[in-house]
Amino acid sequence: MAEVFLEVYNLLDEIAEVPVPSAVCMFLLSYLRGPSNIELVLVESEREAVSLSVNVRALQYRSVTQESLNSPIRDCHLPVFSTTDTTSCVAGLCAVLRQIVKTSGEEWRHLLGFREGCLFACAEVSLWTRFCEIDIIEVVKDILTSDSLLNIKVFEVPRHLARFEEHLKQPVRMHNVDKLRKKMNRDCVDHEFAEGHMMSLADLMIVPCIRVIFQLLSGLTLSPLLPSVLHWYQLVIGQDHVLEALDTIQEVPSRLPGNNVDINCVLPEVPLHSLYKSDPKRYKPKWKIFTRQDDVDAALKVVEDLALDLEYDPLPFGHEMPLDWQGVPGG
Repeated sequence: MAEVFLEVYNLLDEIAEVPVPSAVCMFLLSYLRGPSNIELVLVESEREAVSLSVNVRALQYRSVTQESLNSPIRDCHLPVFSTTDTTSCVAGLCAVLRQIVKTSGEEWRHLLGFREGCLFACAEVSLWTRFCEIDIIEVVKDILTSDSLLNIKVFEVPRHLARFEEHLKQPVRMHNVDKLRKKMNRDCVDHEFAEGHMMSLADLMIVPCIRVIFQLLSGLTLSPLLPSVLHWYQLVIGQDHVLEALDTIQEVPSRLPGNNVDINCVLPEVPLHSLYKSDPKRYKPKWKIFTRQDDVDAALKVVEDLALDLEYDPLPFGHEMPLDWQGVPGG
């Protein structure tokens, strides 16, 4: 039996108030038809400003306190995936979702794509993983906590949403794109889903966030600015079980005033390339810069504030120990 540990702020009548990453995990478990070999463990946590309400009636779950967690789970930032027969665990949203898919049965492994590599790289090195795990979730948080939408005349579409629109406009980059291009008799293959022509775990990570964003911005005319995103969204929610699983996340009210007729929507300028690290259009010089001056200055400031009095010995450590050079083997 495997366990998935998620943060929960409140649980009443099988409606859980949870942070956005927990809601994404619950959506995936619902989409996978509530795997019988995975138990959901809801960990009571201090409430933050942003939360979503999720119906957990169809999932098998139990509630625990943070104090009751054992190591190494209590040492990790939730969500966490763990199997009861090991002393290790997996943390990080993408990594946890990948483990959920792997554990749920062979019929779901196609969601991990070619050689099960979907979202395999961590967010620190993969632009695409970072978008799915961090960037799109940040858009939800920003809109939920924003007070600047109440009296606006011009609304700028969130930058990460514009980046996803541009990503979907770019040709597909995948392992068998040449074979697919010949089969379709096209010079380039366009995106249907987030990573190509088959729905993957990436689509299932992004779609609950996009749905919440659309609800929060309900009333705005976004279709002329985000035609590719809207087409992708309709395609994904039309797949089996997706809409049913999305409905477990309760609808959120619009953050905009009642009359949105006079609000002008604009799209920010973003680089004209996909979110794949391997996209040849991307300008890459920063990839070879491993330090940033701001980080260096901050570290030096911490050392300076400590006011350490460092004394250095005139001779190296161990200088008093004799060394028999004659006994050292020759090279």
